[in-house]
Amino acid sequence: MRKITTLVLLLFWAGVCCANDTMMVLGAGGLVPLKTTTVVMESEDLEISPAGIRVHYVFRNSSAKDVTATVGFPLPLLKGMDLSVSPITLPDKDSDNFVDFAVTADGKPVATKLELRALGGHGDETAELKKYGLSASLLTGTDAIAKLTAAQKAALVKEGLLQGTDYPEPGAPEWNTQATYYWTQVFPAKSTVDVVHTYKPVVGGSYMPKSQNGDPSMKKFCGTDAIAKAIAAQQASFAGGPDDIAVYQREVQYVLKTANNWSGPIRKFHLTVRLDSADEVMSTCFVGLKQTSPTTFEATRTEFSPVKDLDVMIWQKATPAH
Repeated sequence: MRKITTLVLLLFWAGVCCANDTMMVLGAGGLVPLKTTTVVMESEDLEISPAGIRVHYVFRNSSAKDVTATVGFPLPLLKGMDLSVSPITLPDKDSDNFVDFAVTADGKPVATKLELRALGGHGDETAELKKYGLSASLLTGTDAIAKLTAAQKAALVKEGLLQGTDYPEPGAPEWNTQATYYWTQVFPAKSTVDVVHTYKPVVGGSYMPKSQNGDPSMKKFCGTDAIAKAIAAQQASFAGGPDDIAVYQREVQYVLKTANNWSGPIRKFHLTVRLDSADEVMSTCFVGLKQTSPTTFEATRTEFSPVKDLDVMIWQKATPAH
């Protein structure tokens, strides 16, 4: 498993944005090939919304021999300290597959394997936690901490794997969990394979009261004057008081750069961003995205080699409390 873990960690980075009143966002992305440099991504059709992400790939093996490759999907890195002190909403908080990842190949469900690794100040701490009967998982494996002896807890505090102070709480996990789904995929010679994967994004964001003048985060999302005016209109039309939450901000991240680990650029890339309502306001720095319906934005690129990951912000007017 070490080979998978090491390579995936080099290829994948999960973006995290957090503040006292900000919900964390975790950026997942696309599929990572671990053993091939000969399979081309003919197309990638990416659909993004706060409710779900769907990616449809067409891969082509142009060689005269079948290619068998391990393909991985790294889930966003979960940080023990962040889970303790920052608000975060996971699609499925009781499962290691906390984004409900699923994949099909040529229309058939694919059985995947899950690799869990605990990362700490000394690198891979999975084996060290196992000595104490602890899993690498921060979601389903921390109940065993309560069963540790005082001496065991003290040893793990000394190793930087458990919190030793009163903040956020004594004994809270301090390691990080890297979860990677992977499977073996055959790419037949001179043929294409359709692969579709879906998951629910970990949506971040914050809020704006009616009295707030402007959104300081707009620059990060390449916001324009028109977008600023649309957000101000959302605030002005909000029926609540000046200190009430008038607008919710929802941030979705997608790691585009993993596509560069396949052979060559993406021959054809199509991006769709979907809103829940025509009243919402959207901004992103992705160049060329155009509105094609009241709730849909689209862009197409050819011979596309991503140099930046995708960050989307959606502003949604709040409903006044009764």
